[in-house]
Amino acid sequence: MSLPFLLLTLGLVHFGYRKLEKRIDVIEREKISFRKGAVGEALIAGVLEGLSDDYVLINDLTTPFGNIDSVVIGPTGVYGIDAKNWKGTVTPDGNGGLLLNGKTTTKNEPRNFVRTLMACREQVLTLCKSNRLDCDIFIRAVLAFPSAYVDTPFGSVKNADCLTDERLCGYITDKYNEGKLNKEQIDIIARAFLALAQMDKEFPDTASTQSAAT
Repeated sequence: MSLPFLLLTLGLVHFGYRKLEKRIDVIEREKISFRKGAVGEALIAGVLEGLSDDYVLINDLTTPFGNIDSVVIGPTGVYGIDAKNWKGTVTPDGNGGLLLNGKTTTKNEPRNFVRTLMACREQVLTLCKSNRLDCDIFIRAVLAFPSAYVDTPFGSVKNADCLTDERLCGYITDKYNEGKLNKEQIDIIARAFLALAQMDKEFPDTASTQSAAT
């Protein structure tokens, strides 16, 4: 084997190894990020378990528009909750997004989450109307932080509220919002969310059956 050919072969092997090494690093970072996210979701889900039986809690809801960590439906309304296991101080950036320790994040989390909720809301409304529930549904977007200090006054983040885990249940059960939904409405809206995620496939059929019987 000639020396130039040997050097070329070694160069190609080294290049391939570096590319593989970089890919492994990316995969490891994704795994770490996923684990952190899963821990945050579990912590927030545990907090929400403390709500009374008047509230329906649905965790890890996969919809055609994106995943929602938790949905809560109760007498005070409907809440979509995105768990963020960030470390440090969370503040508004003045443009509808968030800063973590004074630095911009990789994406505008509040805006993206609100978009997901708005798309879900349209489908949930349609499903509810098919089951003869004709009422407006407003979904409050909440970003919940179990491990960060949150300094985001209400109204400082457009269309979303940011809370620590300690404030979450009190925010949901605030007496100011009481009386918005009754038990029947809560049940129908909850089933519509489950149908959206294909976890309650009988919901549309039930609606059709009820319509045919009248």
